[in-house]
Amino acid sequence: MKNVIQDTDCRGFIPHGVMAEWDLVRRFGRDMMQVVKRMFFAVQKPEAVRRSLDIILKKSQDEATLLLGGTTALFAGGEDATPEDSIAMAGYLMHFLGGGPKNLEFTAIISPSHIQNFFISNLGMLCKGHSTLRSAAINLDKIVKTSEKRFIDLFRSYRVHLSPNGLEEELQTLLHTPNNICLVLWQGWLGMLAYYNSCRVRRLGIEATEEWVQFVLAQDSYLLPVRC
Repeated sequence: MKNVIQDTDCRGFIPHGVMAEWDLVRRFGRDMMQVVKRMFFAVQKPEAVRRSLDIILKKSQDEATLLLGGTTALFAGGEDATPEDSIAMAGYLMHFLGGGPKNLEFTAIISPSHIQNFFISNLGMLCKGHSTLRSAAINLDKIVKTSEKRFIDLFRSYRVHLSPNGLEEELQTLLHTPNNICLVLWQGWLGMLAYYNSCRVRRLGIEATEEWVQFVLAQDSYLLPVRC
């Protein structure tokens, strides 16, 4: 998956300014996840989604259940889970990955392949759930492009104000129609991916001055700089 930063055979130099941008992305992704989690846990409609979330919360007293038994372990029906169940699980999983400092530490060290599976499977659940709630077929390409544009616009606003308040205000406008809950959760999952990638850049990169990066380039060295 091209949107997940993969493992590399070596580390690379990253200029201070570029690393600062990635640090901002990490902060934005963290705040996005926590804003979406807070909003999702507060929703009362759609009622079927709320009921499913309440069931999950009751069954997840020990969050290790999620890791040991798999996501369907929180449902009595397992594979018979409804689209509303899947929406609730997608929201709960996002909480599990980004709900607090320990959760975030865990997320930062997950392998790229696992993050890829989490991301693809949960966005698939959200697409199916959104179609069910809207009682209509959806244009997946349109949803993807619209959601990505919304995410980028929110980031541009965030970098000006450096506050999560604007994120919640904007996402609340989507919930004027409760059946848009999947679009809100989608933003949370994009935030998770942004957070994960920025953590990998911080771990794989070697922060350096611009002068050093230019020196390495001039030497045509095997120590290649990373341009992100």
